[in-house]
Amino acid sequence: MMDNLENHFGDDASLEASDKEFIKDYLVQNAAENSTKESAFKILKSIKDEEIIAITKTPYWKRRHSEIDKSIFTSKEIAAASNCKACHQNIEQGLLNDKDIKIPEIAKG
Repeated sequence: MMDNLENHFGDDASLEASDKEFIKDYLVQNAAENSTKESAFKILKSIKDEEIIAITKTPYWKRRHSEIDKSIFTSKEIAAASNCKACHQNIEQGLLNDKDIKIPEIAKG
């Protein structure tokens, strides 16, 4: 992912070399392969030997979010399925506990 930032999901996300290395080190240290969190084990088990870089493309993520209407993810309150923080309040600490999930009220159009 970090080796082709000129085409990062269709955007040019190029960085200075030092910033790129800092972020790459962070990503490696916090990757599911290096985590002791239950969700990390489940994600890894679901992808087997596949190389998937987007959590939203993993079988585990798809299964856990299958009952949520797709329109929720495209609402202005959430904007995208990749916006984990919109519903998972403690995601930045690596916590994915069911008790911390709060799906925002979606404005009716």
